[in-house]
Amino acid sequence: METADGTQFSGSASIGDIDAMMDISFSIKMENAPAAKQISPLEIAEALNKIGASRGWPRVTFYYQTSAALN
Repeated sequence: METADGTQFSGSASIGDIDAMMDISFSIKMENAPAAKQISPLEIAEALNKIGASRGWPRVTFYYQTSAALN
């Protein structure tokens, strides 16, 4: 997927039985980075979900300006 540098991604999760809510947003911008050094928005989304899961949060689906799901 191709998105413009600086595109804002966001998503949320909740744990209903304890009335907890989490909003996460991020953007990424890289300049002159060779392909081997690039970090994709999907990689960031997966890393954030891995951190959340380690603390018991459900998976977050991240969206961007078109409202299309990233993951």
